[in-house]
Amino acid sequence: MRAPLVVPALLYLGSIAAAQHVGFEFAPPLATEEIASATIQGIVASDVSARSWGDSFELLAGDGRRYAAGVNETVTVGEHLVVRGRIVPFDPPRNPDEPSQREFARERGLTARLVGGRILSRAPPDRFDLRTLPARMRAAANATLHRYLSEPDATILAGMLYGARGALPPELRAEFQDTGTVHVLVTAGLHLGVVAALLTFAFTRIGIGRIPASLAAIPLIWLYAILSGAHVPSLRAATMVSVALAARALGERPISINTLALAAIVVATLWPAWVAGASFGLSFSCVAAIALFADGISGALERARVPAPLREALALTLSTQIGVWPLTASTFLVIAPYAAPANLFVVPVVGVALTLGLVLLGAGPIPPVAQVVAHIAAWPLAWIESAVHLTARLPYAHVVATPPPPWSLACYDAMMVAASALLRATAGKTR
Repeated sequence: MRAPLVVPALLYLGSIAAAQHVGFEFAPPLATEEIASATIQGIVASDVSARSWGDSFELLAGDGRRYAAGVNETVTVGEHLVVRGRIVPFDPPRNPDEPSQREFARERGLTARLVGGRILSRAPPDRFDLRTLPARMRAAANATLHRYLSEPDATILAGMLYGARGALPPELRAEFQDTGTVHVLVTAGLHLGVVAALLTFAFTRIGIGRIPASLAAIPLIWLYAILSGAHVPSLRAATMVSVALAARALGERPISINTLALAAIVVATLWPAWVAGASFGLSFSCVAAIALFADGISGALERARVPAPLREALALTLSTQIGVWPLTASTFLVIAPYAAPANLFVVPVVGVALTLGLVLLGAGPIPPVAQVVAHIAAWPLAWIESAVHLTARLPYAHVVATPPPPWSLACYDAMMVAASALLRATAGKTR
């Protein structure tokens, strides 16, 4: 693990990105032309979001293609449908460097939108159909959360647990976006990292050593990622966490530049089509910044006599923001000036809320216990909502950005690496 993996990782990722640039595709096909009327037979294979005009969901067709479908009727997860509607391709960027709906759709494995859908026939779900088992489990979990929690607590906790935030009010969703905390509502690295920490802690407490505890957590991490929807961000995060757990089992640092490079090679091998995507860059920039800056910032805060719990939270929050804010501004064309303090107040509480959410789902069949857990879980959720709401009300909380040229991002990354080296050198001299 100590071998220098960074250079081969960069060469490998560069070759994959170049292959995409010249036209090699590794992703599910995207529709390019509108079809006025099409009939598709498939199953409801995702969470169902209730809208004012009907239900929206992902329709898995018999040929394996997925459609973002909307119908003016109520549907059930796993239900077999024959739907007639209009096939509409996802919009490409209207201007250079604008966010691409096509890119986001491709990462979710979607082919096109099916709009104005009308159900021609329907059949009940097959409870033995494994393709819909994760979605059916999430539907059951969603029912449990809404039984014991009020809104928007139930939807926020559902977003943390398995990324289901479709019922979040638009105003609150915008506040999460403006404060740079929307990532807590997406099942990705933060959430899988919390689950991995809980698993390794639990295994260690019952007497399992470091090596078996780390290795035993890996299949459970993948199970969680699959149950949360098996979208590319969660699967990519599961890969990164698995590499970190394997490094821990080998006695290496779980988060380092070499473990990150190895994770990048594995992810690029499994999902080469997304190497050039913004989501890939955000994920790895975040972890790279933690590997480069967290120890140095933590050391500087320690010398300033900052208490240990606050020191670690500050180091992780500041490192993450150093890594992701330029890409975030470039991807979403919005700068979140207060992202660092907002995440400092929100992220440490996410682990508590996530843990209580898992306990609540486990206690769901026992109403008295579930009610007690729900009352306790309401406190961290209220804290998160208040922190996001108050931060979003600060002056200039929403700043519209113009797309920066790619060379400026490359220069920023180079300066980030140089600053990390300087920070480490300065820390070494003061010891």
